[in-house]
Amino acid sequence: MVQNDQEFAGFMTDNWRALTPGQHLTADWTAQPEPPGIEQQGADVAQSCPACRSGDTLSVSFFPFVDPAGNRTRADPGVTTELSLYLDGTLLDRQPAPSGQFLLSPTPATYQLALDVSRDAAWWPSSTRSHTVWTFASSERAPDPLPAGWTGGGKGGGGSRVAQRKPIERGRLASRGLRWNALLARASAPAHQCRTRLRVTTTSLSRSSRRMRSTTVVPSAPRITPMEPS
Repeated sequence: MVQNDQEFAGFMTDNWRALTPGQHLTADWTAQPEPPGIEQQGADVAQSCPACRSGDTLSVSFFPFVDPAGNRTRADPGVTTELSLYLDGTLLDRQPAPSGQFLLSPTPATYQLALDVSRDAAWWPSSTRSHTVWTFASSERAPDPLPAGWTGGGKGGGGSRVAQRKPIERGRLASRGLRWNALLARASAPAHQCRTRLRVTTTSLSRSSRRMRSTTVVPSAPRITPMEPS
């Protein structure tokens, strides 16, 4: 889906799904607010781990806008993003993108990962700016298994193998009983619990929530075969 065909901007994508002949599917797109989020495919679809530590390397991949249905908008030239990693309030690294890799300490430490997103465009009246901070404790340790179908990407610090990548969190947050979908959109994938605790400390949007539009999707093919997104 393209939100603005004149500027050819605002590319959105949803999850892969299998449709049956004659099935009618109603989908809501761009409902507000749209904070940053991650890809969360179903259990039968392969995907890369969106937030994993391998050795001393943290690899993260966020989408600048994710609506309540989990539809994701890719960054385009009109979107400004800045990803910053802090250790106890001290800036360690900053990258001008919604995805990146960061070097972490092998000893236990508490980090804050901040993502700032902005889009100034007449056709984009809501969620024009957001500031989101994730707080998590992490250290190098024995690996957790990835959910079925997941793969890891990136260099993998400390010579660790891809199979050793550890999801930061999935499903219900380990700390304070919070749901991660309060920030990262609603997930339909099975919950996966791991030991690293993640806490959302701050999230803010510049304008109030409102629904922008909806659309109805009718399949033209009997089946869509799930495949790994590029």
